[in-house]
Amino acid sequence: MKYRAFQKISEHLKGSDLSRCVPYQGGGVGKGGYGRLVFKWGGKSFSYAAHRVAYELRNGEIPDGHVVRHKCHNPRCINPRHLETGTHADNAKDRVDAGRSAPQKGAQNGNAKTTAEDRATIRQRRAAGETLRAIAADYGIHLSTVYAIMKSKN
Repeated sequence: MKYRAFQKISEHLKGSDLSRCVPYQGGGVGKGGYGRLVFKWGGKSFSYAAHRVAYELRNGEIPDGHVVRHKCHNPRCINPRHLETGTHADNAKDRVDAGRSAPQKGAQNGNAKTTAEDRATIRQRRAAGETLRAIAADYGIHLSTVYAIMKSKN
């Protein structure tokens, strides 16, 4: 079934300007915006990541333990010139180096329920003697979160 994926990507790349990104235009899109090729055969579905198929088409098999990385940082791109293999650690470093990694600590975390200003106020209220429980209730957070805010510099 993978041969059909190779055919589809080969057709897509034919005539494309390989000096630029070549976004996958197929209908399937996976998590993170990566193009997906989906085929049904014999009552089963076969799904392939478009960028991985593009890499294999031009470069051969992906080494064990490696992922296909986008040098262009465009998850829909299937231009083989923009693709290279590496480890998950290499890929994570690419993400950080490109500034596409969300901060994980404190108020900068996308899941944070408090802002930097809230944290300063929480510290002031606690220093004035308010209980962890009262402060937590006002902000809709667990009292252990208030305690963590008190201990951290974030």
